[in-house]
Amino acid sequence: APNPHLDWDRLPVRVTSESTDWPVDGGRPPRAAVSAFGISGANAHLVVEGYGAASGADRSAGAAFPEGAPGTVAISFPDPGPDLAPVPESHVPRAVRLLPLSGKSDGALRALAGRYLSWLDERNGAAANGRSAWESLLADMAWTAGIGRSHFAHRAGVVFHDAASLRAGLSATADRSNGPSGCEPPKTAFVYPGDGDTAAAAAEALYRGEPVARALFDRCDAILREEGSASLLDRLSGESGPERTLDDPALYALQCALTALWSSVGIRPSVVVGFGAGELAAAHAAGVLDLEGGIRLAVAREVAKTSAATDDIDRALAGIAFSAPTVALVSGVTGRAVRSEEMLETACGLRHVGEPTAHGQCIRTLADRAVGVVVEIGPRWVGRPDDRRLLAGFRGRRRRGPE
Repeated sequence: APNPHLDWDRLPVRVTSESTDWPVDGGRPPRAAVSAFGISGANAHLVVEGYGAASGADRSAGAAFPEGAPGTVAISFPDPGPDLAPVPESHVPRAVRLLPLSGKSDGALRALAGRYLSWLDERNGAAANGRSAWESLLADMAWTAGIGRSHFAHRAGVVFHDAASLRAGLSATADRSNGPSGCEPPKTAFVYPGDGDTAAAAAEALYRGEPVARALFDRCDAILREEGSASLLDRLSGESGPERTLDDPALYALQCALTALWSSVGIRPSVVVGFGAGELAAAHAAGVLDLEGGIRLAVAREVAKTSAATDDIDRALAGIAFSAPTVALVSGVTGRAVRSEEMLETACGLRHVGEPTAHGQCIRTLADRAVGVVVEIGPRWVGRPDDRRLLAGFRGRRRRGPE
């Protein structure tokens, strides 16, 4: 009931008792002030501004999602990040994208998928503006969903390459009877295989299509040129055919580029493990080596594979600074987590070229650390046959052990 001591007819205020359309006042955007006066004496005042149609337009016909003007989104790199060249603007558009979906319940997740379907319906006319405009719209939508929304326990993901495949994936999510129960994100391990057979074509495609990866490749190429080595980019040029093999420096650059790409979308490991040349990229991901130190050691390791002399390794190690791991680092040679005082002794596998790897102990170490997901950092499983046993053995142990 209105307070009778106030002259409501003269005051330019009104107490609302039901949902009310936002009042339109000339060309000004909708704004509101929210005040809170705490009994303890703490006062707060918040001014908010709403989105909406331009002046004179029908606000009730606004979009289901707020939209602003297009803007540039900064790309983040792993911490500690490499000293990279500026990210190039020109690159080949991605052929496949991911739309992450999440909700606080399975019902909320399905409802979100339905809202994205409505969003697509409202923008059917965008296709008339050309394929480029439509692809740009879908790209912005997927990127914003990844970095601009909270991610809750009930999750799904739609992998798509065009509007039709996106619609099919959203429909499947919205129509499913029940989904997996919600859970906290599991601990993730990044595994770095040690063989670059037939990986060069994938590295070249990564260079052409992903600006984050290209910046890292360019930096590695500059380091190699400073050392008087052959250009990394020449090795990825495709002149030797699609089945060409990556040497250790090129494989290291590829794996570091993939790590940076995962990190740029917010996915970072809790544990890393590497085998052979992959130990160098694992050490970089763990913060033990900077980018420059790692690629210099990769060159030394490539030389050590064809020579029994260790002089090159000793000279390379003399100029390398090792840091304590910021992420748990598991040695592929011992299968144990590496302690800080072991950094120079293990030298990221440099002194163990050709020695067998400890797959069984690596599996036990990952399981003991409650790792729930293993991500192979490579274009496909390019390791030796023994390396493939890691994932198979890890899956078997997880099935037998407690979740």
